[in-house]
Amino acid sequence: MIKSCFMTQLRKLKYCGVQFNFRSTTSLRAIVFVFIILLHSLFSFGQTLKSNLLWVGQHNNYMRIDSDAIRVNYSWDYNGKPYFQSRGHKYKFSNDTLRILEQGFHRNESYEYVVKEFSSNKLVLTAINHNFRTLDFEDSVGRTLEFVSQDKIATDSIQFEQLLFSTTNCYGFCPAMTFQIDNTGLLKFKGEKHAVKQGFYQAKLSKELLQELNSILGLSELDKVRNNNHFNIDASTHTLDIYYNRKVKYIKTAFVPFVLDKLLAFLLNIPQRIELKSIDEFEFKFSQ
Repeated sequence: MIKSCFMTQLRKLKYCGVQFNFRSTTSLRAIVFVFIILLHSLFSFGQTLKSNLLWVGQHNNYMRIDSDAIRVNYSWDYNGKPYFQSRGHKYKFSNDTLRILEQGFHRNESYEYVVKEFSSNKLVLTAINHNFRTLDFEDSVGRTLEFVSQDKIATDSIQFEQLLFSTTNCYGFCPAMTFQIDNTGLLKFKGEKHAVKQGFYQAKLSKELLQELNSILGLSELDKVRNNNHFNIDASTHTLDIYYNRKVKYIKTAFVPFVLDKLLAFLLNIPQRIELKSIDEFEFKFSQ
């Protein structure tokens, strides 16, 4: 009796205001199958949104979404001066709405965006409520924000000439080291406290490592990324001079913009991936 009643009601299913009257078991099975596919799609969408991709915006804004937070940094100019913002937010995702949660001392806020388009390489959001520039300095009600995955900004137009890199100790065991790499792959290295080696050395990058560096530079938005001058007494300070296409990009900060994370990771690890040979002392000359 109960089973018969349940089947009768299910065959008179309403979905989005439209009533379906299924008189055959075959039709009923078909609609159940469709609902399963829809539920799976929604679940997969939510799971994919939480992947740790870097999303690159159109206005020097970058966003990284993982399982517990959305992390954002962006820059803007005001009265001729550059400003930078870097923050992390908790969030919730429901149906096609992304809700960002802001926890303050006096009150909590939530800022909502409709997900207009989403794929593995594109994310389009429209702001629903006033959101105080949560994801972009130009953020406002009704504004559409477009992001692409970092691999979509790749370019092969970077003519690499030379790179200088220096990093300091931190409140811990961060290595202090300075090195330069030219476009032939020749690396000159000075290691200090906590570095893989102390003193002056040189090495030659393999063809594969040099190609890896060139590929990462092509993902780094060198023409757009800006020096954010964020420092912290407990963190390492990273200094970068990147010579390319007859110009130089200078960065000095404790916290590089997200779009430079891959480059920073490569540079911090390269001394462990090469054979360093001792040489005489020499000097490095940064542009600033």
